Formats: sequence, structure tokens, C-alpha cells
Amino acid sequence: MGHDFREKLAGTQITLAFSYVTKVNYNLYYRNIMKLILYSKPGCHLCEGLQEKLEQIATTPDLNSDINLQIELRDITTHDDWYQAYEYEVPVLFVAQDTENNGNAVERMISRPSPRATVKQLAQMLQKYL
Repeated sequence: MGHDFREKLAGTQITLAFSYVTKVNYNLYYRNIMKLILYSKPGCHLCEGLQEKLEQIATTPDLNSDINLQIELRDITTHDDWYQAYEYEVPVLFVAQDTENNGNAVERMISRPSPRATVKQLAQMLQKYL
């Protein structure tokens, strides 16, 4: 009788493990990961507005059903090279795309969206960069 119990328990453990793996695979294969880099500086209202819209996209299921959006904020006042490059250009938005060769990401600049663009319009624009 104890032997039957162990067989049932082993089957249950395998089933639970399989269910867990299935869920992980769903997240890996059905959601595109998009890493955005936003160069900004303190007191930049355009930067703050764009950041708020990106955060809304990242946290609103209706807007990000196909995207797992990751946002990295870079304050240009913390690095001289960033400051020299983007002092009069912020907010500047890049998408980081992984390369298959060496695992490093290549950063590609995205056209700056209009400050008047809605959150939904911005989400649609980002779809082009997947």
C-alpha cells in the first residue's frame, strides 16, 4: 500500500513541475521583451512626460499585451559623454537589441515621439521596433 502512495506522489510532482515549465515557456515565447533607454536630465518636463507615458505602457495590460517593456533611465548629468551628446536633445530614446554573436546589446535611436502623442499612440509606435 505504501508503494502505491509513492507512485501517485511522484506523478503529482511531475505534473506540477510540467505545469510550472509550461507557464515559464509561455512568458518566454509569447511576450516580446523590449528594453528602452531614456536619456533625460533633472527638470526636463518633456523627459518627465515621456517617462510617465512609457511607465503607463509598461504597467497597463491593454497597452502592453505583446510587450514586456523594460525602461532604463539615464541621467545625462552623471556622465560627461552623455551630457556632451544630448545636452540640447533630451529626451532621447533608444531601443537596446541583443546581438546573437557576443551577447552585447546594440542601442538604436528611436525618433522622438511628439509630446502630444497619447499613451496609446506611443504604444503603437513602439510596436514597430519589436
